[in-house]
Amino acid sequence: MSFATARIAWPEGRREPPISVLPSYYERRYMSKGFRDADFSQILSDRATSGEIERILGRDKEQEAHSLERKSQGTYGLCEDCNREIGAERLAAVPTATRCVGCQSAWDKAAH
Repeated sequence: MSFATARIAWPEGRREPPISVLPSYYERRYMSKGFRDADFSQILSDRATSGEIERILGRDKEQEAHSLERKSQGTYGLCEDCNREIGAERLAAVPTATRCVGCQSAWDKAAH
């Protein structure tokens, strides 16, 4: 279970975190008592950051596959929403783009 899933599964009012986010035996055994809370906070922060990076990389991989699929269909360079041509500058900057800047902006706002 990733930290993000564990955080969602953590019931309101529960005082201790789910087992999957607790420090390992080694971490508990060798952390100094004075820094235990700070170290634990750092561990949680690192796990959350790692989970977010993995999610972004996974999304980028999916986007790349989708772009290759559009290339094979002969629709690469055309916006998948408005069917207008995607600007050369955008394709140079983001070769896996499947939407023009305007449609991508609208899609990002709707997705978040």
